[in-house]
Formats: sequence, C-alpha cells, structure tokens
Amino acid sequence: EDALEASAAIHAAVQSELVQAEESVERATDELKSMQREAMSQLVARKQLQRELSVCAGTFGSEMVAQRSESDRLREERAGLRQSAVGLGQELQACVSECDELASENLRIRSEAAALQGESARLHQWHALREDPSLQEAAAICGELQAYLEAPAQAKEAASAVCDTRQRPSWSELAEQRVDLERQRLLQALDEQECEILRLQHEVQQLSRGAYEPGPEPPDDMDNAVRTAFVDLGFGAAPPLVRLSRDPCVPRFLFEALECEAQLAPLHAGAGTSSGSRVALRFRVLDQQLSEEAPDWPSPAKGAGTSGGGRSGGTDSDCMEGIDGAADVAA
Repeated sequence: EDALEASAAIHAAVQSELVQAEESVERATDELKSMQREAMSQLVARKQLQRELSVCAGTFGSEMVAQRSESDRLREERAGLRQSAVGLGQELQACVSECDELASENLRIRSEAAALQGESARLHQWHALREDPSLQEAAAICGELQAYLEAPAQAKEAASAVCDTRQRPSWSELAEQRVDLERQRLLQALDEQECEILRLQHEVQQLSRGAYEPGPEPPDDMDNAVRTAFVDLGFGAAPPLVRLSRDPCVPRFLFEALECEAQLAPLHAGAGTSSGSRVALRFRVLDQQLSEEAPDWPSPAKGAGTSGGGRSGGTDSDCMEGIDGAADVAA
C-alpha cells in the first residue's frame, strides 16, 4: 500500500508536470504562431516597400534623364544665343564705325564746302575790284611796263606805242578768261561737293533703315525756298536739313535734333518790299505732346525781312534755334 501510494503520488506529480509542460508548449506554440504572423506581416510590408522603392527609383531615373536632356538642350541654345550675340555685336561695331566714318566724311566735306564758299566770296570780291576803272588802268599800266622792261628794243618801241594809244584789249580778255575759268572750277567743285553730300545723306538713310523719307524729286518750291533762305542767312548752299515728308501742304524737316514744320507766307507791304513777289519762310518746332490741331504760325515781321529767333520750350510760336526766325525769299 505504501508503494502504491508512493507510486500514485509520483504519478500525480508526473501528471501535473506533464500538464504544466503541455500548457507551456501550448503557450510557446501560440507565441510562435503570433511571431510567425507578425513576421509574415512585416515581410508583406517589406515587399510592398520594395515595390514602391523600385517604382520611385524608376520614376526618379526617368526624371533625371529628362532633366539631363533638357539641360543639354538649354546649353546648346545658350551657346547658339551667345554666338548670335557675338555676331550682332560685331555687326553693330561695324555699323558704328561706318557711321563714324560717314560723320567724319560729312564734316570734312562741309569744311571743304565752307572753304570753297570763302574762296568763291573772295573771287567775287576780286571780280568786283577788277571792274573798278582805276584799278584796271593801273593793272594795265603795270602789265605794259613789265612787258616793256622784259621785251627787246624793237618790242619796247611797239610797247611804248601801245602805251601811248592806251589800247589794252588783250589783258582784259585774258583776265576775263582767267576769271571765267576760276568760276567754272569753283562751280564744278561745288557741284562735286553737293553730289558727295547727297551720296552721304543717302548712305545715312540706308544705315537708318529708311527712317527719313526723302524729299520730292525734282525739288519742289518749298525745298527751293528753304535752300535760298539758308543761303541768304549765311548757312551755306547745303543746309543741315532732312526732308521728313513729301506732303507739299505741310512740309516737315529735321534740323539737327529738332523736328519742325515750314510755311511760306506772303510778306506785308511794310515788310521791306513794295511788291507781293516775296514770301516769308518760317519754321515751327514740333512738340510730340501737341495735339493734331492747325498750327498757330507767328505773324510776319514788320519793317524787316526776318523775325526774332529763339524757342521757349516747344510751343506753337517757337522758331528754330540758330536761325533768325524767318527769312524772306523770292517766290
């Protein structure tokens, strides 16, 4: 009985230990299953993250390729624009140098024209002095004396006879021929200078891409009146004017940097002439802010052929600076 009780106690202890072991095994199994489920969910999340990462990597790679191609294209365009800018800069430099050459040539031609005009004035003065009878007689006597001193004895007798008779047609003819030749030379030089100035103005108009419209061909009455007025005022045969419009009713000119309109108005009886065959040439400086109304021209001067010059800020009664207002010219 003691052995049975001991074995029963041992059996009960073993049975309790077995139950505890089974419970621990079940708990371990449950923990293992939960860990397996957690590992499975983590594996699924990792796979999802890997797929998303691969998609993002592909998108990033394609975007990088597109950006690289766009950068290459922009670099090529920048290089082309740089080359175009360099070419345009060279062309601009060439145009500027050509304009400088034309300006210097224009100044040289103007100085030559002024010199020719001075020479022409001196020639006219000399011609006027040559027509003086006393000077003609003195020059003839001097020429005869020089010929008498240089000629041999027979020629001296003939020269003395000529001096006695006072017949001097040869010297007058020679002097007149010399004056005619000098006048023709000066006129030819003036014509050449005028042609050169017209050529330079044409080249300047070509460089400015046709910004200025040339005047009518042949010149109209307004062009002739302007030219005559500038000659009368002492500004030379080629005034620094550019015809801006072909309209004969409202002719516009460009005087240096001033745009102006010209008008031919008949002078009054007390304006220095007794007939109505002379007119007054007036200029009005245009203002860009003025409205398109009829211009208010200044009234003709009384007692003189010109009116006071000057300008006071671009009003309707302004005249061109540097010109004595208006010049009366023959119609």
